[in-house]
Amino acid sequence: NLNIKEEDIVDLHISTDKTVQMEYIVNKYGVKFEGIHFLDDNLSQLLAVRPLGVNVYLASWGYCTEEQKNFAKKSSDINFLTEENMYSMLSEALY
Repeated sequence: NLNIKEEDIVDLHISTDKTVQMEYIVNKYGVKFEGIHFLDDNLSQLLAVRPLGVNVYLASWGYCTEEQKNFAKKSSDINFLTEENMYSMLSEALY
């Protein structure tokens, strides 16, 4: 039940480069990179924005491989989400 306005959706219309998308969010909303929480099922997308200081989450139920899941589980700065823990982890991080 998230109330998200269409104009607040950042997608390929801004850029296909996730780093550019994160910079867009910082500039448009005046937030810091550390205030952004980015969830994706593509590990390479998370690794691209991680140096910015963005909070990254691997969605394990998506298209990621077992190798990518294991990498994320071992990384201290990549949050590993499952369908079971997603709501509790994001609630804890956001509220």
